[in-house]
Amino acid sequence: MIVLDTCAFLTQKHPNGEFATVPGIKNEIVNKQSKQYFENMLSTNLKIMKAEKSSYEIVQKQAKETGDFDVLSRVDIDIIALGYQCKGTIITDDAFFIKKAASSALPLLTGF
Repeated sequence: MIVLDTCAFLTQKHPNGEFATVPGIKNEIVNKQSKQYFENMLSTNLKIMKAEKSSYEIVQKQAKETGDFDVLSRVDIDIIALGYQCKGTIITDDAFFIKKAASSALPLLTGF
């Protein structure tokens, strides 16, 4: 499973595969072209999913232990929890995710 952060819709760049994102992403997509791309993906191969409570609890606990909880947005937590639950790869250009991936088992792809 490939979990798409906002940048995948803004740049329209990502690997091929089975896609998922979280409900809050739609609110982060502001330009017309990216919104259209999001809608096109929804009609073909994009799933909108929300992680289970247990995945949120694990992600939030770890973020609090590392001192990162206060810098994560709700959508960030949603993306991480969904990636964790699906054992997916997160597509992002978010510097925070990139830094955290280097020190954890969080699968991440950037540079698309």
